[in-house]
Amino acid sequence: MLLWAADVLNLRNLDRGEMGEALAPYGVSSQQVQRVFARVQGLGATGFPPGSVRGLAHATTAALESGCEWPDLEIIERRRAADGFVKYLFRTADGHAIEAVRIPLPDPADARALK
Repeated sequence: MLLWAADVLNLRNLDRGEMGEALAPYGVSSQQVQRVFARVQGLGATGFPPGSVRGLAHATTAALESGCEWPDLEIIERRRAADGFVKYLFRTADGHAIEAVRIPLPDPADARALK
């Protein structure tokens, strides 16, 4: 798998194992990889300010800050249906298109009534 594009790392595209491989050159331990993974995938982080990942040296966070990119998706189209569903068409930083659908959650009282 290609992890580096133009010497810049996109951590959003990596699973935990791939992230461990990508962060090994930075001297990041497996425990720290778990924290970085949680920060990126769980919290949606878009950077590494000093002190943002417990246990990472400031020099490491600075290296990650300069060595990573955080590309955003561009919303090309959004269509809302009468039933509350919303269909999205996104464009990635490399020009690919992705389609997604937001499914509305039922009202909790209505959901209980379905049982």
